[in-house]
Amino acid sequence: MRIELSREKMEMARKMARKILIEHGDHMAGWLTCESLKELELFLNTIEDFIEKEEKRELSALDKFLETIPKTERGEYLSDHYPFEWQQVLGAHFRSSFLITLMSVTEDSLSRICTQVSTMLDSSISNKDLKGSILEAAKKYLQAIGKYEAPPEHHWATVIDLYKVRNVMVHNGGMLEGAPNEKRIRAFMDKAPGISAPQSAFLKFEKEFCFYALEQVKELFCVLDAEQEKLRLRIKETIKT
Repeated sequence: MRIELSREKMEMARKMARKILIEHGDHMAGWLTCESLKELELFLNTIEDFIEKEEKRELSALDKFLETIPKTERGEYLSDHYPFEWQQVLGAHFRSSFLITLMSVTEDSLSRICTQVSTMLDSSISNKDLKGSILEAAKKYLQAIGKYEAPPEHHWATVIDLYKVRNVMVHNGGMLEGAPNEKRIRAFMDKAPGISAPQSAFLKFEKEFCFYALEQVKELFCVLDAEQEKLRLRIKETIKT
């Protein structure tokens, strides 16, 4: 009896959610994605500014000290005391963490969109029923079930490439050589700014890469938001007629 009642309540909740989505849209889900990306952008700007300022401050102090010692000793001293840690340690770890967090936001947001599409269409099929990563399954679901016509394939491919780069950081310790999708990621590196694998095939990110990744994700959700609104209006019109 309790199970039946629970199922009945769940069905009522689903019908109510569908009605709200179709009549008014779900601005809260879009707002959550937008705010998460705004916070990440603020975080990115703040930390990159901090790294740059502190690096410049130490370099300025180092330059002043070099003027006080013989020229013959400056090269060795500079090599021993150059503040490499700002870019090679702090910058590297921060940018890797930023990409991982950005992709987590992307996963969560795509899952919400697919759930909304499933609810509006009253579909028994979900994105979880499809093969591939969360991003790849969401793409298939929105195109096949939601009939989304945008974003174009190349934009989806770029964001999925970012996710595959994320996987190298999470599952292969940042080493590209021998990692799954190595060939695809190397092709991606040829067109994306600020990403390379200079030493022992370990991935390296410059700050330009993080800004590039953020913009690609922001554009993705901007287009998906517009497509979801088109779907809502189509369903609403169908119900009226």
